[in-house]
Amino acid sequence: MMKNTEEFNQFLNELSIEPIPVIDAAIALEKYLPIDISEKNTDLQNFDVSSSKEWEKHINSYLKKNEKEVAYGGI
Repeated sequence: MMKNTEEFNQFLNELSIEPIPVIDAAIALEKYLPIDISEKNTDLQNFDVSSSKEWEKHINSYLKKNEKEVAYGGI
């Protein structure tokens, strides 16, 4: 059983050194983009963060602006 993040990271590294696609293997890793959804991101003050529709618009706009297909992270 995994006890902490460090052990989980070690487990994943033992599976593969290379990144493992979990969304769609057809999407190149270069099309992934980290996203900051922390309080420090002032862009989040420009829309209603309690609305899933507004989140969808925000994320789609972020991806389009950066010419990417998948946002990941959260920070």
